[in-house]
Amino acid sequence: MQQGNYTLNGTLHAFSGSTISVPDNGTNVAYFTTQGLRVGNAYPTDSSYIPLAEITASGGSVASVSDQRSFQSDNREHFVAQVLHAGYPDAVLQADGTNNVGQMSLGTDDVSGQNYYQWVSSKATLQDYDVVLRFAIPSGFTSWSAPALRLTYQTDSDDPGENAIDLIVKDEAGNDLTLTAPSTSMINTNWTTGQWSFSGSPDWKNMHAMVVRIRLHSKNLQNVRIGDLSLRYNELQ
Repeated sequence: MQQGNYTLNGTLHAFSGSTISVPDNGTNVAYFTTQGLRVGNAYPTDSSYIPLAEITASGGSVASVSDQRSFQSDNREHFVAQVLHAGYPDAVLQADGTNNVGQMSLGTDDVSGQNYYQWVSSKATLQDYDVVLRFAIPSGFTSWSAPALRLTYQTDSDDPGENAIDLIVKDEAGNDLTLTAPSTSMINTNWTTGQWSFSGSPDWKNMHAMVVRIRLHSKNLQNVRIGDLSLRYNELQ
């Protein structure tokens, strides 16, 4: 195949030219992706692509080639940044049954403009309460865009023994999803934004939802606050 350029999701890709090898005794398709030329038994269903040809081989030779070219670009995949402000839609508050004495409230910071959940306890030992959000994976989801998660937060004290925040993410079966940065015992006396992506190889294609749990810890009247939560991903239009 001769060299040339093609566009996927707004990015121009240069193709240097290549030969195509296809399995014998069957029909396969050739197409461009963001990784270059690919051959398979079907077009992808979870990413943008440009169809090139349908190739049938039999008896060690090519029996037929059907031209599938209809366009030179595919820009259906687009970026989504879903920003949730405190009172997150469909979020629930949950106690784990141990050391949950305190007060949860909603407020706003006139200086930063942040709406926030606030947890505070007067007890001398750390008390915690959870804000839990179930996020439905969109049907057109293709990938996360780094950073996948962003959370804005603030604590009264810079001592995690006085107040802290934990971010826990699980799949719909209750399995922990691994984050790329520390997400426990978070503290900062100024409003700050933590950023995380996912590591490992979760089966996002077959996952319908994930659960984001934000655990707030407080004692000795040290307030802890969480503000905007952002989820950033790519999906097919």
